[in-house]
Amino acid sequence: MPERAESVRVAGVAGRGLGLVILLILAWKVLAQGLTFQGGTRQWASAAVTLVWTGQSLTDVAIYAADGRAEALPRLAEGLIHHWNFVLGRLGLLQSAETIGRLIFGVGLLTMLAALLLLALDLLRRWNAPPAPAETGLNARAR
Repeated sequence: MPERAESVRVAGVAGRGLGLVILLILAWKVLAQGLTFQGGTRQWASAAVTLVWTGQSLTDVAIYAADGRAEALPRLAEGLIHHWNFVLGRLGLLQSAETIGRLIFGVGLLTMLAALLLLALDLLRRWNAPPAPAETGLNARAR
């Protein structure tokens, strides 16, 4: 029976991990769509929002990963396992939980800074762009 409990635990952790991977794939898909041409323009702001969302999610995960060895953070319900403790323990990296958490946090922070840089570059490009051609709306008819 202990083998079955261990199998259920591994399946649960693997299922949650798969869910996170799917979320990351969807986030990067939105990012890629924002960076491709859509009707002649690039959607830089959409790409930046996706980057901020991904980076913020990584910083949240980093806190939980860093707690893998100490297990000081409360669980959502009684009897749940600490996933990072389980995964890092299986990989023999439990002693490095804080370092891994810091690394994940750094990647998340760099991702959010990349989003800000992307927006700043887009703002600079638009600021220095030549004026758009005359409008065809109400303003054009009033002239």
